[in-house]
Amino acid sequence: MGGVEDAARPDAAVRDAAPVDAESPPPDQGVDASTCEAVNETCNGRDDDCDGRVDEDIAPTPCYDGPAGTEDIGRCRAGRIECIGGELSMCRGQMLPAGLDECGDGIDNDCNGETDETCACREGESQPCGEDVGACERGTQTCRGGAFGACEGGTGPADEACNGADDDCDGRTDEALAPVPCYEGPDGTDGVGICRGGTSACVAGEAGACEGQRLPAAEACGDELDNDCDGEVDEDCGCNDGDVQPCGEDEGACEAGEQTCVGGVFGACVGAVGPQDEVCNGVDDDCDGEIDGQREGCYDGPDGTAGVGRCRAGTRTCVAGAFGACDGQVVPEAGDGCDGVDNDCDGQVDEDFMAEATACGQGVCANMGQRICRDGQVVDTCQPRAGAADDRCDALDNDCDGRVDEGHVAAATRCGVGACAAEGRMACEGGVVRDTCVEGRPADEVQDAIDGDCDGRVDEGFPYTTAELQGRFNQICGGCHGGSGGLTLRGDFEVNTVNVPALGAGLDRIEPGDPDSSYLFHKLRGTQRDVGGGGNRMPLGGPFWADWELERLRLWILAR
Repeated sequence: MGGVEDAARPDAAVRDAAPVDAESPPPDQGVDASTCEAVNETCNGRDDDCDGRVDEDIAPTPCYDGPAGTEDIGRCRAGRIECIGGELSMCRGQMLPAGLDECGDGIDNDCNGETDETCACREGESQPCGEDVGACERGTQTCRGGAFGACEGGTGPADEACNGADDDCDGRTDEALAPVPCYEGPDGTDGVGICRGGTSACVAGEAGACEGQRLPAAEACGDELDNDCDGEVDEDCGCNDGDVQPCGEDEGACEAGEQTCVGGVFGACVGAVGPQDEVCNGVDDDCDGEIDGQREGCYDGPDGTAGVGRCRAGTRTCVAGAFGACDGQVVPEAGDGCDGVDNDCDGQVDEDFMAEATACGQGVCANMGQRICRDGQVVDTCQPRAGAADDRCDALDNDCDGRVDEGHVAAATRCGVGACAAEGRMACEGGVVRDTCVEGRPADEVQDAIDGDCDGRVDEGFPYTTAELQGRFNQICGGCHGGSGGLTLRGDFEVNTVNVPALGAGLDRIEPGDPDSSYLFHKLRGTQRDVGGGGNRMPLGGPFWADWELERLRLWILAR
């Protein structure tokens, strides 16, 4: 206040200062159930659903920050986001891929489906590599620079050949080899005149007889055939005009015809039926004295699967006008199991193996894995997680001993104000920390120096007693108005205020029965300039009296 009416800091002279805005009264404590509008509880540090609890029953949500496709592979596991202190936590408890496998622990640390694949070795150490089935022979890998090098000295699989050996190292010998073309006549005669090539099947590791071939023979005059396969028909044959001779063949499907000599040369063969390519029909179409008997490659599997995976073509033989069964073929199976073989011949190995979920460990150490197919063998990927101290309240067995939250320590708490104040503790109940403190029930306010209705105000609606006012002035005004001159409020404020004129204001400091004419009331309320006064609101710099406190002072003045 200006002059002796101003309240000042203890280390400052009494002087005028710029006005200071009044602070708002303190908020009510707790939740007023009559005005609270309930909504779904969210993680915000507030009692959204008006049940007296904050952020309760907000379930953790799963989370995983690792690369796609690595979750639940090897050591990698998801974590969870929790509501802590009114805010959502980071992803807690997740296990992400490590940079490299930790050698020797039998765990897929980098979560790529392989275990210890990048492990180092001792310089010069060697290990076998490759396979030793059929013609294949295992080689050796040698450790150089901390890693095993290429497989050396071994023999890998090759295309199957007719040699009595398992060239492709699949456990079978000379399987599904189609007959190969053959011809034993002089060079340049195959496909000339009557000459035709045949086929040879693989028998006991060697090529069998050349079946179905036709070789050169002596030229037969008058048959209009190039019997010696030299590109000429009936060369060097003479005749007398009018002579008639048979021509052609009458073997099998062939029928002989007739040639007539004209000008010393037999003419065309008339009425003959010549040889045709042999087909499987019970007829000797090529007129070689053999009926059918030809062999051909065969395959009854779906198109595009022969020669893929385990699938191989076979051969079939024509007997009595019909081809028999396809011998030696291997067709796709219904699906792939876990054996390292492409059984369904789709270019993929073991892809139809169905992984099964597995479980291991207990508490937070409990983990899920899978029975997967790896390199033709069934492997369980489940590895228990590492435990920790069980001092949190989360309904989890963190130390994996079969007990939950046994290490949680409950902290003491207080709640409520005034007559409703109580004590409790932060107890762990069902994995949630709950405050057991229960506020008392408010009562009607009476003038007893107690906050009976528990609203943070004492005896509101009742006038201050003189003793209460004296204690209030001693507490907040005694520092500046303790008796050094001017306005004195410490000790006996009534003597210095009631019916005592305020300097320069034209009002008494306390005008009995008239608060609006009491300058001290205006100074405490901050309305001193409205009644001709000046200076700052008391107490200088705050905290200022709340409305309910000013009302009690007003009632006291009215009662004087």
